[in-house]
Amino acid sequence: MSDDSTGQYSFGGDSAERYLFLGAIITIVTDGTATDGSVTVTEIDAPPGYENNLHTHPPNELFYVLDGEMTLYVDRKPYHLTTGMTGFVPANRPHGFRVVGDTPLHVLAIFVPAGMAGFFRDVGTPIETLEIPDYHGPTEEELERMMAASPRHDMKRLGPLPRPT
Repeated sequence: MSDDSTGQYSFGGDSAERYLFLGAIITIVTDGTATDGSVTVTEIDAPPGYENNLHTHPPNELFYVLDGEMTLYVDRKPYHLTTGMTGFVPANRPHGFRVVGDTPLHVLAIFVPAGMAGFFRDVGTPIETLEIPDYHGPTEEELERMMAASPRHDMKRLGPLPRPT
């Protein structure tokens, strides 16, 4: 929702911001400033083998898989999601995901209420391309930025994802 003072009711395209984030591309389609704090919408393009760690954050998060496969962990329990499937993570619940299979993952990540755009900006590196890089894990510099940014955004880092079974 947006009020008349912003006059913005459509998002994306030229206004989208892209960041290389720990080996994936995060596109911020819209953030809370454009939605009166209601929602943040991002697209994630991640290479095969990509994974983040278990973490928590205040907004609820909904994943909608546009293409590819992922394992979403919520409270350390795995949920296999493929194209057209949705996964939901309640606020402040331990979660993370891993890209499975041999193809990149393209997924929408929607945060309600708005949040997380500032974290992606603080940790990521602005980019113009949508070319997904080969995955070699996060750099030391990225990990340092993530550790510094996490407390500012009420995020807790909880360690690695469970190993696949």
